[in-house]
Amino acid sequence: MMYFIYLKSKFDDYYIHNMKKIILGCTLVLFGCNHWVQAQENTEIFIFDIKIWYDQFSVSNPRNVSNHPGYYDNQPYFLPEGDSFLYSSSDDSGKTDVYVYDLKSQARRRLTYTPQVSEYSPTVTPDKKGFSCIIQEDNGTQKLWKYFIDAPIATLVSDIESVGYHAWYDPDNLALFIVGDDNTLHLVNLKTGEDKTIASRIGTGLFRIPGKNQISFVDMGDRKDWKIMSVDIDTHVVSEIIETIRGSQYYTWTADGILMMGDGKKLYKFDPVNDKTWVELVDLSAYGIKTFTRIALNPQVSKLAVVTLE
Repeated sequence: MMYFIYLKSKFDDYYIHNMKKIILGCTLVLFGCNHWVQAQENTEIFIFDIKIWYDQFSVSNPRNVSNHPGYYDNQPYFLPEGDSFLYSSSDDSGKTDVYVYDLKSQARRRLTYTPQVSEYSPTVTPDKKGFSCIIQEDNGTQKLWKYFIDAPIATLVSDIESVGYHAWYDPDNLALFIVGDDNTLHLVNLKTGEDKTIASRIGTGLFRIPGKNQISFVDMGDRKDWKIMSVDIDTHVVSEIIETIRGSQYYTWTADGILMMGDGKKLYKFDPVNDKTWVELVDLSAYGIKTFTRIALNPQVSKLAVVTLE
């Protein structure tokens, strides 16, 4: 049985008292199968204050908020109010659970305690009543589950196996990264049961594109030149947005539809309306960041999370 720890926290208060105000933020997820976690055990989450206005950009006040040396701390997902985020964190057993970190109180709270399984990719559900996550069992089974705030047991979202990542479009439709020899992108309708394979050899980042009827993903079919693509939820038409920064698959969207991507050292942006190519914003190595992978922005675009390899 998978149990949810009900804790009185900012996470609880926000969702109980402000459910009608919550919007679904961008999804920044990392699938954590055992060999991947072992390869990235020493990951940390750093937070920066950021400001963006027109073509001007600045970052400041970097701090290691996970501060958990030697362990796996990854997959930050900001809550809509912008001052706290969900993430996955490992313990001495090697299993991962879901935590919430409050930036104002500088405190973390454990939301799940599941010593028999590992949980990854915590993501706010469209119904705004909890979060979904990938649960990996000891036998290797990986499925999508969800926790409700008022229920202590995880509920299965779909029987589809080998799920590595996911992104919600609405309560009925979502995109799934299915692990395999040619990792595939599936669009799934939970109401009708339709399961449509869209693309193969895809990257890890799946996102609903703000303001559009589309999901974005990385096409890694060409081993040298990867591309960020979009797929229309209704027509399933796939279109190219832009080539990725060479060798990188980690990106996210701002709330107003601007792409941001890193190359491990520098951060770039691409505005599909006004930019023709990637524009360099900042070199995070100047702030003591050796190498970073995943990035996440809060909906207000005032906080930037980066996952570092220490």
